[in-house]
Amino acid sequence: MSANPALRRRARLAFGLSVLVAAVAACGRDAAPPAAGATTAPEAGAPCPSTDFAAFVAAFAEDPALQQAFTAPTVETAFTGANGQAEPARTQSRDQLRFPLMPDAAARQRDGLRQRAADVRGDQAAVVLEPAAGGAQTTYTFRRDAACWTLAKIAGRAFAGEAPAANAPDPDALMREVMRSRYGDRYDAARDCWATTVDVAGEATAYCLRPMWPKVVQTAGGRQLLFLAAGVQDFDSTPRLYTYAATDPGVVGFFVVALGADGRGTLRAGTNIETLGTNGDCACATARLMRLGRDLYGWALVDGGIWQGVTVSRHAVFAPVGDRVVQVASVPDVEEDAQDVHHDIDVDTADPNAAHYPLVVIARSGGRETGRRTIAFDPVAGRYPIVAEQ
Repeated sequence: MSANPALRRRARLAFGLSVLVAAVAACGRDAAPPAAGATTAPEAGAPCPSTDFAAFVAAFAEDPALQQAFTAPTVETAFTGANGQAEPARTQSRDQLRFPLMPDAAARQRDGLRQRAADVRGDQAAVVLEPAAGGAQTTYTFRRDAACWTLAKIAGRAFAGEAPAANAPDPDALMREVMRSRYGDRYDAARDCWATTVDVAGEATAYCLRPMWPKVVQTAGGRQLLFLAAGVQDFDSTPRLYTYAATDPGVVGFFVVALGADGRGTLRAGTNIETLGTNGDCACATARLMRLGRDLYGWALVDGGIWQGVTVSRHAVFAPVGDRVVQVASVPDVEEDAQDVHHDIDVDTADPNAAHYPLVVIARSGGRETGRRTIAFDPVAGRYPIVAEQ
C-alpha cells in the first residue's frame, strides 16, 4: 500500500533512531544452572540460583517467585518523586512491596528499558534499569551472605513494585479505559493494541496503537496520569498486518488524565493521532516526559533520519493546550548544512512558578558546548517560536 506514487511523493527521510533495547550479556534471559554447592534462602526455602552475580540476576529478573524469595525482609527505598525531587529514604518491609520488582526481558523490551550491571564489589553488587533513550534510572543493590545474593535497596525513579496506597490509581486500567473511549472497541488481543486507520496521502493506512509509559505527576490542581499510545510494527506476527515502507509515517497519541481522590480518572486532554517519523516508526523510543511549567507536563521526541549520508533531525515538543495535546515546539537537532553540530533541549526553571518555562537550546560540537539560546513561550501563538540556527 505504501509503494504507490501518491505515497512516494510524500517520501521522507528514513528514520534512523530505532529502539536499542539491550541488556548486558550478564543479565540475559537464560539463567545459568545452580552453582555447585548452592545454598538455600532461609526465608522461603528456595534454592539459590547461583552465587555468581551475573547468573543470579539473570534468573532473578525472570522469576517473580525468586524475587520474593531473595528480597531482604526489610528493603531501603529512596525514590525520586513526580516533581523530580528526591523523597526521603525509608525502610519498607517485604510485605509492603508488590512483585515483580524487576521487569523480565520481555517487559524491558516492551517498555524500552535496558538493564546493566553497574558495580560488583565483593559482597555487594548493583544493577541499573534505565530507558534505552536515556532518562531516570532505578538502581537495585544486592548483598551476598553465606546463603546467596539478596536485594537490599532500590533507589531512583518510582517503580511499579511499590505497594499502592489506598485509592491509588491503576494506570493500566485507566489507560485501557481511555483507549477504548478514544479508539473504540477494536482491541487486537494478539498484539495488545487498538486498531485504527489514518489517511496517508489520500489512502487509508492501517495502524494499531498500544498505550505506553504511564507516569503520574503532581500539580496544584491534583494528580495527573500522562501516557502515550505508540503505533506497533509487525515483525514476527502472523498475519503481518502492520508493516510499513519509508514513505509511511509513524503515529502516536498523547493523553492527560486528571486523577480524583478516589483513584478514578477523567480525560483532561488528548490527541488520538499525530504523525511522526517514517517507516511506520513514531520515534516514540526517544520520548521523554518534560516539566514545561509549574503545572504543565509534556513530551519531547526526536524525529528525523538519514538521506544519502546526510542526517536531519529535530526535537518535537507536545503539551496539552485546552482539551488537546498539540505540538508546541519544533527545534532543530542536526541540520543539513551543519552536520557536526548537535542540539539538546532543556527548560529554564529560574522562576519555578512560571506557567510556561522557557526552552533552552544547547549546541554541541566535538563533545563540547558551543552555545545556547533561550526561547520564551508565546502565549498568543500558544507555542514556542520556530527556531532557526543562527
